[in-house]
Amino acid sequence: MERSSRPSVRPWVVLAILFTLGCSSCGERPGAEATSEDPSGVEAPTGESLGVTRGPVGTVRGVVRLAEGTEAPLFVPDQMGGSPNVAMPRDCTPPRIDDRRPVRPDDAGNLRNVVVTLTAEDRDGFFARMPEREPARHEVAIRDCRLDPPVLAVARGDVLVLSNETDYPFLPTSTTASRGFLRGLIKGEPQEMVIDQMGVTTLVCGMLAGCGRLDVVVASHPLNATTGEDGTFVIENVPAGMALRVHAWHPLFEESVADVRVEEGGEARVELTIRPAAAPPPAAPEPEDESGFF
Repeated sequence: MERSSRPSVRPWVVLAILFTLGCSSCGERPGAEATSEDPSGVEAPTGESLGVTRGPVGTVRGVVRLAEGTEAPLFVPDQMGGSPNVAMPRDCTPPRIDDRRPVRPDDAGNLRNVVVTLTAEDRDGFFARMPEREPARHEVAIRDCRLDPPVLAVARGDVLVLSNETDYPFLPTSTTASRGFLRGLIKGEPQEMVIDQMGVTTLVCGMLAGCGRLDVVVASHPLNATTGEDGTFVIENVPAGMALRVHAWHPLFEESVADVRVEEGGEARVELTIRPAAAPPPAAPEPEDESGFF
């Protein structure tokens, strides 16, 4: 994403490339059939097995902090996408070190952009208590030549709505094998992408100018969140009276967990501390058993 004296690509050439490549996953809409396997080996119950049971619920609130004596890690430039032969568009601000550091601490050491999700010892009971819901739509925009937000926590079947607020036509690329290249993302022409594979999907911009990086952590249920500017999170509609585990994670960090139980109509508070992972960034945490991360 660095501004440089390297030759830029003329707009008409960029457009020709985009329309020649076309789209390997266009036309899909919410509700498209999911065909991929859960890489964690833990498949959520579906269809009639979920029923309409909900039961009493509560709320989990918490904060995620950076371990003392550590620093928030960076992605290396090669993990940010873009072609080394294409300069950043001139109407974008110069690159910043924080472009490669999506998880950053505030003055108190609380971390933004950490993914938080829940699991339970009683897996079947946990999924039976999930309320019915329509797929959620998550807005993602390229602003100032950078994907915003840089991290998302979603449920399988949710939809990413991608838009471009710049005049430069970007080429978003997904690391999910069934996706490949999307068609060129042009200002005023948003695209939709159904998230149907569990685990972590990374979006960058390939071949042309870079647009930063978005990591989408896909769980089998909607009880997840990302931490805000002050490192805090809130997860509502949590099944009450169950032994639950709270997981905090990001590709640049090790997983941190805490046990919690919520009373009906009540609120449970947790604090989690996470440490940077050894390079290179690890894959999503593997489940210990059927109550695993996803």
